[in-house]
Amino acid sequence: MYYRSFASMNIAIIGNGRINESLAIGLAASGHHVWVGSTKDAMAYNNFLYNFYDIQHVSIEEAATACDIIFIATEESEVREIAYRVDDVKQKVVIDCTSFYETTGPASNTLSAIKAITGSQRIVKCYSCNGCETFSSRLLKKDAMDIFLAGDDVRSKQIAKVMFDNLGFNECYDFGGEDMVPKLDAMTASWHNLGLDKIPGTAIQLALIRK
Repeated sequence: MYYRSFASMNIAIIGNGRINESLAIGLAASGHHVWVGSTKDAMAYNNFLYNFYDIQHVSIEEAATACDIIFIATEESEVREIAYRVDDVKQKVVIDCTSFYETTGPASNTLSAIKAITGSQRIVKCYSCNGCETFSSRLLKKDAMDIFLAGDDVRSKQIAKVMFDNLGFNECYDFGGEDMVPKLDAMTASWHNLGLDKIPGTAIQLALIRK
């Protein structure tokens, strides 16, 4: 199965994270049909549901059932509950966009948690060295940033790369397999800690420079 960037797909954005709205808008603007699955009331999304007819607000269960590509975009503390509610997603691509917010102690491996609960082998962990506003930058291609992916399933990472290309990211780097997720989380923590120091704040980003 190969997805082209111009193909219209049903994509679920699940969770209560801050990046849900930006992901939904970016993917809908790329021509996809987006199902936002959340425990929040639909009124919380009225500001963009009104402007994008290709975005629907439904329950978590409905979004996961309707779509073959599922973004989980929420905080770490909510990942397990969401994973139990998405039901059977073994044949679907799950993209873990869990936000890192814990300032003390190691980050939990959310990819492993989703895998253990759902039984899916097609999970990709993503990380961008910037805040949630990154995901709505697709119209600012000249300012596009890089994103990093980790996971064991090669085809799922290929599909995730198409999704992030649609969202306007510059480069999508393969960070390695599932064993590299803790190191990817450590990079997330480093960016987060720099942002907390307010020098220069969470607007910072990391860039790979080739010589």
